[in-house]
Amino acid sequence: SYYLKCEKKYSNIFIRDDYNNIWNLLKEKNVSVVYADPPYTRYHYSRYYHILETISLRDVPEVSTTFLNDQSNLSRALYRKDRYQSQFCIKSKVENAFNSLFQGVSSIGANLILSYSPFEPSKAVSPRLQTIDQLIALANRYYKKVYIISPGKFVHSKLNKKEKNLTASSEAELLIVCTEIQK
Repeated sequence: SYYLKCEKKYSNIFIRDDYNNIWNLLKEKNVSVVYADPPYTRYHYSRYYHILETISLRDVPEVSTTFLNDQSNLSRALYRKDRYQSQFCIKSKVENAFNSLFQGVSSIGANLILSYSPFEPSKAVSPRLQTIDQLIALANRYYKKVYIISPGKFVHSKLNKKEKNLTASSEAELLIVCTEIQK
């Protein structure tokens, strides 16, 4: 865990840590707003960075395995066995992860700005593990005012071959703004 303090007109800190470990530090620093941008599909960010992680660690990790057709094989992408997997990317854990986020931020008396990508279930897109409506319902447990802001029209870049790209909305992100903590 580490944080970086920036001396600017406004006091800001950037933290690299598991979100469940930061509440005491944020309360101690008297943080008034938390911006969160968790992953929103089943695809773990670590799947894109495991080779860079291995290069930077200069180690020889054990490779994860998959079990298909009664056979154990190396994972297709040769992922590190110890690669980080976010609870926000695991269907059975995502609701609890968001509940912990809303509860944690509200417990320190801070407002929350949550960046999340909407999707249309009827279209061929990578499904999000939570809908915007589900997130709003969770947020309403902890905040009196919850509203949506669109930062404008844009799309996420694609890392696939063109023919593998799925339909994308031109509204790639929404900001869920949570203010006035429930008592």
